[in-house]
Amino acid sequence: NQSHNTMGGVPSVPTVPAEELQECAKAVFEVFVPIYTKQFAVALIGQMRKEKELRTNEDDWPWLRIPPTPVEPMGQILGEKLGAVRENWKKRNFVFMNESDQFEVRYYAEEEVDVTDEKAPTPKGSMKLCGYRAKRVKEELAEEKYGSKYALSVAPYWGSDRRRTWSVRFETEEDLAKAEGMFREAIYNAPAPLNPDPV
Repeated sequence: NQSHNTMGGVPSVPTVPAEELQECAKAVFEVFVPIYTKQFAVALIGQMRKEKELRTNEDDWPWLRIPPTPVEPMGQILGEKLGAVRENWKKRNFVFMNESDQFEVRYYAEEEVDVTDEKAPTPKGSMKLCGYRAKRVKEELAEEKYGSKYALSVAPYWGSDRRRTWSVRFETEEDLAKAEGMFREAIYNAPAPLNPDPV
């Protein structure tokens, strides 16, 4: 048995002659590289054949296709909306649309709505939220003014913007948090408008 020097009780790495290392490397390259190259070529040809099957014409390569615009809603949630004229609370199902509908928020009287169905009911209205911001109403003020401590104010960002301010309320903290997130997602993705104040 070959003995090795130790340092601190730990065996040192044995010395291997350079000639042995070169022979080992040569054997690996001679055996491994041809196999790897062949298998890579086989896999590449197989992938190209699959992609060819996906093509409908010479210009329709899969990696050049533009991904489809999302049409499925981001989500929907039940809550109540304060009327603009009568100022009474009405139950509404808020449906948060996706990019194909410019991230608008539609609200329905129906508690469950499949907006992708051609027979879907007509919404009672919609919110186009570019230039808005969503803020939680402080619990004390919310209970006094909104009748619920789980309330949101969705208002124009600029004070000079005279568009409608939306007041909405929910039954639970969980619903409020979910609605707040989706409102902010819709606002964030909507194209930013110019300040309507001419000054």
